[in-house]
Amino acid sequence: MLKDPLDEWEPMPEHLRVIDTIVGLYDVNEYTDLEGFAQAPSVTMHDFDALSQLRFLQKLGKLKKITLYGVPDTLTEDQAFSQLEMRLRQLSV
Repeated sequence: MLKDPLDEWEPMPEHLRVIDTIVGLYDVNEYTDLEGFAQAPSVTMHDFDALSQLRFLQKLGKLKKITLYGVPDTLTEDQAFSQLEMRLRQLSV
């Protein structure tokens, strides 16, 4: 199910899987917590992004388990799809 970062995410699945662009990566990476991410400066509500939403849900106790697939902003669409496909195929094994 595809969701926009600012949409209501109800009902919340037991295990949320997110795909998002992360600046500074070279390959698709997998993360299982939000602790290592630096918060971008927030000045207005337009700065409320996916990470802000996920941290908010975590603080409310609604986010039980997360896997975030970080896609480098430097990959072509074909490269990103290929790397993501390899990661996601591991889920069905």
